Amino acid sequence: MQATLTMDLLVAGAATTAPGSRTRLEACNVFKRLARLVGVADTERLDAIRTPYEPGQRELPSDEQIAAMLLKMERAYEYAWMTWALVTDA
Repeated sequence: MQATLTMDLLVAGAATTAPGSRTRLEACNVFKRLARLVGVADTERLDAIRTPYEPGQRELPSDEQIAAMLLKMERAYEYAWMTWALVTDA
């Protein structure tokens, strides 16, 4: 599929991402740089749909879950020693 690069196309592409996501923020930034590079005007339309990125709360595994994972890991696994070192360092 071929299309002419227009601001409508760039805004529609950025609008397909979730509001408040890092993906939307990055899409707006990259599309704005692309628009400036190829001479597409009206880049403030991308600013209008840009939403502030707010990272979600991460759920870290418990110590018991980490220990269970380490016990399941094969000793022959290429990075087993490094994984054990990272977990036991703290």
